[in-house]
Amino acid sequence: MLKTIAALALVGVGFLSGPALADESGAIGCMHMQKQLSKALDANQQSPSYSDATNLSRTGTELCASGLYDQGLKRLAKALSLLGVNKS
Repeated sequence: MLKTIAALALVGVGFLSGPALADESGAIGCMHMQKQLSKALDANQQSPSYSDATNLSRTGTELCASGLYDQGLKRLAKALSLLGVNKS
């Protein structure tokens, strides 16, 4: 029963659009922003802020993994900002 509920919850997440996920907090928000940041880092390797953004990405990911989602999301958002990417 619990596995069924978890599976349905994951399927439901698949139906959310990008903008809807951007407003998410918690683990889902962290996963979405980490994915967006990964793409931004790949696309902006020559940015003068690349090193700082990478460090913020690492810290944000660690905070999210520790359950400190709000703090992690702030670091991830700052990293995106340093790369000139608006979080979507």
